[in-house]
Amino acid sequence: MATDVKNKDFEGASITEHVLLDQSLLPPIVAEYDKHLGDMNEQLKYCQMQMKEMRIKLEQVIKENERLHEELKEAIEKQLEALPSVSVSRDATFMEENIIRNLQEQLQLANKEKEHVLELWQMVSQELERLQQIYQEHMTEAQIHIVERQKQKDQFTSFQQMTKQ
Repeated sequence: MATDVKNKDFEGASITEHVLLDQSLLPPIVAEYDKHLGDMNEQLKYCQMQMKEMRIKLEQVIKENERLHEELKEAIEKQLEALPSVSVSRDATFMEENIIRNLQEQLQLANKEKEHVLELWQMVSQELERLQQIYQEHMTEAQIHIVERQKQKDQFTSFQQMTKQ
């Protein structure tokens, strides 16, 4: 019985034409689309802000790494200058071994820090690529919605013109 009422309401018009004629259906769809678009823009802005913060932190780590590298280099040079030029005694050999061990440890720490900075940079680069992909998908989706909306408007206008004739 309900289907009979629906069929009588349409009387030859397709469901798409009925939806286009029913202006009350378009505003909620458009409002939902606008809300979704606004949410996506907010999320994009938030991600961009996070990326800026990561870049700033990465730059700070890089600068600190460069500073520590320079300090280490200066300390090593001073230690090398302080070494006696001709010393073959056991004490000198022991000191040299300690200095070499110390320098090797410092070098290992510097290499670990360098690896950490490179990992951080790689992570930031991957996040940037991910955000760019999300943004591109968002823009593509927005273009599709705009085209669909224009198509619906054109169909509606065409249908109105046909009904006036």
